[in-house]
Amino acid sequence: MNIREAKNLYSTQLNKLREQQKILFEKQKNMQKESNNTSEYEEKNGVILELSNSLEKQIDKTQKFLDHLSVLSNCIHNAQATKQQVDTTAEYTENIAKCMEIARRISEGAKVPYSDERKLMKYNLKLYMAAKNISMMNQSDKEYKSLWEEEEEKNKTNSNSELTDNTEIGFDIDIPELTEIPDFSDL
Repeated sequence: MNIREAKNLYSTQLNKLREQQKILFEKQKNMQKESNNTSEYEEKNGVILELSNSLEKQIDKTQKFLDHLSVLSNCIHNAQATKQQVDTTAEYTENIAKCMEIARRISEGAKVPYSDERKLMKYNLKLYMAAKNISMMNQSDKEYKSLWEEEEEKNKTNSNSELTDNTEIGFDIDIPELTEIPDFSDL
């Protein structure tokens, strides 16, 4: 069962439990108003209180589980966001290193592809100009290929929230049992 399914299932369960709890409270109020026979009232009230306590325990357990799912979902989302930040930083650092290498090659007087020169200009125009000025003093027959080969666009089909919601729930989590909720409106 993944996180999204569990959230939907247990949220529905929690809503049903709360509805039944509300019905029990209403029954208890109506009994207080209508009770003529104190022994009959005490007997029915005791049953309702026992049922209310049982329902309250189920509600608490289900709510704690939903809270745990929310924390788990947030942790997974935060981990994915951090990974994306690390990947972006690594890509940025790699691009800076490539620009520095292009500047070195240009300053040696070697021929580099125009697309690489353009990227160096965008990164740092002063560095590009300094490398070009130094290249006037150095002449080289070296010819380099582009450091930026055709980069393939990777289409990411899953967003962070989809990855988070589709994560399977581990077996180390105490998953409450989904039980049939009795209808207390007949009491």
